[in-house]
Amino acid sequence: MRQGQSPYRPALVAVMVLVSVGTFDWHSVKPPTLKRMPIGETVVMAVTTVSPLRPATCPSGPSPARSPPW
Repeated sequence: MRQGQSPYRPALVAVMVLVSVGTFDWHSVKPPTLKRMPIGETVVMAVTTVSPLRPATCPSGPSPARSPPW
């Protein structure tokens, strides 16, 4: 473990993932619901859902020089 790195980080990440899955409105991603939503809202929802999943090596993603020190 690197200096300054918390040993509790994996547990905190697990709790955050469980909370996000538990609080996500799964009804909002069903095709009939997406057809009724304005296209702008659908695009914003898709971009905010998919953008954190980009790999760090992606040119538009965060580089190690710009990422937080933790």
